[in-house]
Amino acid sequence: MPSSFGADARPNQSVISHGARDLRGRFATAWSFDLEQRFTGGNIPGPVNLDAERRVQAKVSWGICQMKFAGMVCLLVSVAAAGSAAAADPFYIGSWIFTSAVVAPWGDRQRKPDDSERLRLMGKAVVFKGREIAGPRPFACARPQYKVTDYGPDMIFQGAFDEMQRVDKKADPKALAASLGFAGVPIKTLETGCEIDVHFVDDTTAEVGLNNYVYTLKKR
Repeated sequence: MPSSFGADARPNQSVISHGARDLRGRFATAWSFDLEQRFTGGNIPGPVNLDAERRVQAKVSWGICQMKFAGMVCLLVSVAAAGSAAAADPFYIGSWIFTSAVVAPWGDRQRKPDDSERLRLMGKAVVFKGREIAGPRPFACARPQYKVTDYGPDMIFQGAFDEMQRVDKKADPKALAASLGFAGVPIKTLETGCEIDVHFVDDTTAEVGLNNYVYTLKKR
């Protein structure tokens, strides 16, 4: 006859079996959760990862904002650099058109100079570039050496007015310059290192002397 001690001490197989299944189920759930964490980087929906997901989203949003801000800064810097580069061009760079010509004060008033060259140049453009002067003869130049210098009236047109005054004391270089539109001194002059220098009445009007003519050029 079995004792009550034996009956009480004998394990209940159904309880053990149920507990083992429950333990295995919990272990499998935890193992599955761990794998999902590894493969998804912790981005698991549900209350367990809500705070982590919010932190990740906040970091991503901040990263996107930083990228957008950096892109905007780069764009602004590029625009500013382009604007600075354009503003840095000297005032004489660009196209200048021959608009008129008059007989030079140093020319022989009794003898009109050859008109064929004047007709050839009227309406043509001289283009001052950084490393080249493009235009009709004799203004084209492959390797100009630009230098902007302040001249007095006696120095413009290769010193022609000074030479006139040497011959005739009544010839006043300042008055002669004024007759061609140079209202004040000094007179800004572009030395090109080529055959001809350019004298500026203002930033958009220039004059050059060639073969007893004074030509006016306007910046386009």
